[in-house]
Amino acid sequence: MRQKKRGNAVPHHLTFLKLVFGRALMMMIQLFAIFAFATCGGYSGGLRLSVDCANKSESDLNIDIAFAYPFRLHQVNFDAPTCEGKRREKLSLIGDFSSSAEFFVTIAVFAFLYSLAATVVYIFFQNKYRENNRGPLIDFIVTVVFSFLWLVGSSAWAKGLSDVKIATDPDEVLLLMSACKQQSNKCLPVRSPVMSSLNTSVVFGFLNFILWAGNIWFVFKETGWHSSGQRHPPDTMEKQSSSYNQGGYNQDSYGPAGGYNQPGSYGQSPFLSYQRREHICNIKCRAVEERQVPLIPIAKQLASIKALGKGSDLEKAFATAALVYNNAADPEGKLSKAETKSLLQTQFWGFIQGQENKPKYQEIISALDEESENKIDFEDFMILLVSLTLMSDLLQEIKNVKTTK
Repeated sequence: MRQKKRGNAVPHHLTFLKLVFGRALMMMIQLFAIFAFATCGGYSGGLRLSVDCANKSESDLNIDIAFAYPFRLHQVNFDAPTCEGKRREKLSLIGDFSSSAEFFVTIAVFAFLYSLAATVVYIFFQNKYRENNRGPLIDFIVTVVFSFLWLVGSSAWAKGLSDVKIATDPDEVLLLMSACKQQSNKCLPVRSPVMSSLNTSVVFGFLNFILWAGNIWFVFKETGWHSSGQRHPPDTMEKQSSSYNQGGYNQDSYGPAGGYNQPGSYGQSPFLSYQRREHICNIKCRAVEERQVPLIPIAKQLASIKALGKGSDLEKAFATAALVYNNAADPEGKLSKAETKSLLQTQFWGFIQGQENKPKYQEIISALDEESENKIDFEDFMILLVSLTLMSDLLQEIKNVKTTK
């Protein structure tokens, strides 16, 4: 028993290397978290505009607008000349992007604090950490949660930063001034805001996600799940080897691998299992392609798109056209010419009817009748719909529809 315990023990130099690597990784995570919230939370910038009125005495060539984290731009006020006497107007920037910025910085701060605490535990309380499975398990769960939060927070802040750039674009801000709507006045941007540190914060955000996601594997190896997965197969093989040596099972009944390579046994090859799953998938995909599986109605497909719950009629109309196309398209998202012609005749007949003798229509149909391997993509399909609509008699009826009560 003593020999077995000594044989399974982790060498001291490997434990030391793991400790050094874990400490180095935690220090890198701490630095990247600091860079992330420092470059975003410590930002302050501004822009400068000039309004040159026709009456020079009313001009203001240095209109400074300063803004900073957390980017509540609707609270950033500035004065601008109206070029109508000495009267000035009070304006403010547009937008509130504090939610994504503050969410990003909060994640960075808590990630830094947790990684700092984890480093202390790894260095000074290593034995306590390994006493039971609770410490590694909590560490694993928290690491997974922070990985997800970094991904969500970085993506949200990247979108927020894009909106901040638009809202603080000098050309966009000039449009807010009434004096700039008169051609006799000259409105020019003097200085644009510098966003390099904010761009860096987004980069550090995604780098933090990569670091935390990569750390998941190293933390998982400390949990009981990984150790149990490593421990059970050798124990089972040891039991089987013992039974085999006692003569309880013979070579013919269990085979060279002791029965673990037989169909349905625990030692089944993962590759064969993958092949079976792939075969089942191919059968299902083929059934859908051959229309053995009924398709969901377009109306239900449209209703399942949450983003269109409050969408306009135009948005829903284009979404319907896209769904009709996708249901008929091949796995590559394209239609053959024959399929396109069939789809037009079944789904667009109201616009096609009565156009058979028109030269443009005959040209389109003859192009679809040509035997060619070229396929129609969604862009070409929409252009085709527009072309047929413009020459349709039904379009005139649509224009004559009464729109008011």
